[in-house]
Amino acid sequence: ISDVLVGAGIGMLGTRLGYVIVNHFANCRGENPLPPPGSGTGDRRPHFVDIKGGMAELTGDLGSRENGLFGENGSQFGVEGAYFPWMHVGFGGEWSLSSFPLNAENVVLPPGASQVSDGVFVTPMGTQSVYLGPYFDVPLGRTFSLTGKLTAGWSSGADAAVILEIAPAFQDQLGSETPLAVFTPQSGFGWATRLGIRAHIFPHSSLLLFGEYNSSIHDVEVAAFDVSPAGSTPLPPRTIPGVDLSYASLGLALSIMAW
Repeated sequence: ISDVLVGAGIGMLGTRLGYVIVNHFANCRGENPLPPPGSGTGDRRPHFVDIKGGMAELTGDLGSRENGLFGENGSQFGVEGAYFPWMHVGFGGEWSLSSFPLNAENVVLPPGASQVSDGVFVTPMGTQSVYLGPYFDVPLGRTFSLTGKLTAGWSSGADAAVILEIAPAFQDQLGSETPLAVFTPQSGFGWATRLGIRAHIFPHSSLLLFGEYNSSIHDVEVAAFDVSPAGSTPLPPRTIPGVDLSYASLGLALSIMAW
């Protein structure tokens, strides 16, 4: 779905850009003339609320395929908005979610777990962020504007688990599946920056094509289990410090403008 939305956004922005170019050379005599002065960015302050979504890729520790667990391409969704007391500079905030499937093809099972295993799967890991900070908007004519932000605040992680599917011969003792390890990222500081092109398709709505980088580092608590034909025994908990869950995303936002 994220790929389709981004592709649709690129197509709509490209079409809009084509109208701008054609109307420029045709002296605004085309079927889709430029909006009248003031219906685009004009000299008004671009207060907005965005609903955004896109595809995301981990750039931190879980982005490397050399790890036992590594992240696949995932997705980002969020809501953000800003109030502009000045024409080009505003202040706002965002709430965003990210989710990344984890790949366990490099995981080596302990001897006991390998005896009872009929396969392994991993639940996704992600982050939730609440950030505040400055937003920027620079008009590029009457139809487009260049936007940016630099926000920071609180980031928390979603649990991920490595789950053993149990072979039928051992399901009486262990059930059909049992956790091998559960990873719980702790809350921490995070920040994000974004650059985008906003197309003002209607007086009070616009489309935003954006690229974003979200950085956060978390201590991760690990609850592991010794799984064998005799059963499942919890191991002493441990903490992995400073796990980088940063990601980059490319997406599309639908914006409500309150000039």
